[in-house]
Amino acid sequence: GTGPFAPLALLQTPFFGSDEVRFTLIDIHPAALACQAQIISVLGLEPYIEATIQADATQWQPPGGKKYHIAVAEVMERGLITEPQVAVTQMIANHLRSDGFLVPERIDLSLCLMCPEAEQERAEQSRDRLGEYFDLSGDSITDITPVLGDSAAPDRIFIDRVFSLTKSVAADYGITETGTIPLPAIQLPDPLPPGLALRVLTEITTFGNFALGDYASGLTFPEPLVDPPPLTPGGSYALGYETLGVPGLRLSQSEVPRSNQRDERSN
Repeated sequence: GTGPFAPLALLQTPFFGSDEVRFTLIDIHPAALACQAQIISVLGLEPYIEATIQADATQWQPPGGKKYHIAVAEVMERGLITEPQVAVTQMIANHLRSDGFLVPERIDLSLCLMCPEAEQERAEQSRDRLGEYFDLSGDSITDITPVLGDSAAPDRIFIDRVFSLTKSVAADYGITETGTIPLPAIQLPDPLPPGLALRVLTEITTFGNFALGDYASGLTFPEPLVDPPPLTPGGSYALGYETLGVPGLRLSQSEVPRSNQRDERSN
């Protein structure tokens, strides 16, 4: 998508000549490209634009096998659900030079058991702070530290980091013919504390040490799983990421916990 063009690409033009940096814009939506064209025209930036392309970025191939220094892809929702961020990254990473950069550099998904009521309170605190930060009529607020610095909290049980999206995603993970990326299985604790729900945590590393953690952005709020199975104490669950249809993590119970097997035999 061309959404990142204005905040990221436009900021570079005062510092580089059009012979030093040029942009190729790809978007599947004609309205988005029309909006970008208007911005480019008003600001007189036509010399910086190498090409404007209406295409599906998951299918697009650059002419002549051209390779790029930097690729920026922001077609995502929290938990990497719904939008094709993974599929787009898989494709555009093939068009980078060997020393090229991908932005965001890394997106990590983790699973965590958490208390919905406590998380709702954290979400409200975060919305208030973000609202103050973007209230240009008030004083500038420079401290926008996330509500939680990491996933540790007394009412949370961190399960595991389960998926990392980087430019080497194709080499890091296999993918089935049906578009599933198989991931290592997880096991829930036994006993399983009551009142906790399983959520997907999203951490976005844009580049280097610049990262967005819990509640630092609307993209890093905890997200429920798509069609989650019932949670069983000590249960082992198969895990995969679906790239086709509705993208997202999928969890399915892979075996009955040993404690339950003993109970069944005793009956």
